[in-house]
Amino acid sequence: DNSFILKLNNGGEHFQFTIKIWRERQLNQNDYKEQFSYGIYFGIIIFVFLLNLFIFVIINVRSSFYYISYLVFLGFLQLSLSGHGTELFWTESIYFANHANPIFASISVWFLLKFSQSFMQISEFLPKWNKWFNWTSYALLLNFLIAFIPNPLMYKISIFGVNGITLALNFLIVPVAIIIIRKGFKPARFFLVGFIILILSVFIFIFKNFGLIPPSFITEYSLQIGSGFEVILL
Repeated sequence: DNSFILKLNNGGEHFQFTIKIWRERQLNQNDYKEQFSYGIYFGIIIFVFLLNLFIFVIINVRSSFYYISYLVFLGFLQLSLSGHGTELFWTESIYFANHANPIFASISVWFLLKFSQSFMQISEFLPKWNKWFNWTSYALLLNFLIAFIPNPLMYKISIFGVNGITLALNFLIVPVAIIIIRKGFKPARFFLVGFIILILSVFIFIFKNFGLIPPSFITEYSLQIGSGFEVILL
């Protein structure tokens, strides 16, 4: 019998590693389905980006700028997570391939936070909460800079930092949106629904990584499905 020894280092990130043995035809069919699914997802991201870019050019609203910037970096984050970024863009940079996840995650969450503040007019409706969100945005920028440092400890700090901040924002933004809706700002309802869908997809992804729910198409692509619905609603 042939024996294989694998040593895996996730660098502080949670992940689930499975081994499957396929025939060549099965492998090609699975790869086709996977690439087709990613094509739909990135097509949605590009379409929504172009639509909002057009809106920004026409009305020149700050929240639109934050949103199209969020879409750009969300797209690059998903390219990094799926491996397409290393395959297509930073093919020769091992350093950037190792650091792209926390870099793009930090800056995409930063733009999403600034969009949330601007779109829901948090500074007007909830000025005290807005100060907390400002401090959170500073923490995200600091984490963004830490993610560039070529040091294993700094990498782990950046990974845990962006995950912790994102988790905290998930629990903070939902009640803020509810309060603002009650104050009469009806567009916040779309924001609330989109964010709840995103939060559910994140939790499904995390539960799958911890082995609490079995792998399936929904669990494997929960982040793409959730963020796809979110960008359409927002």
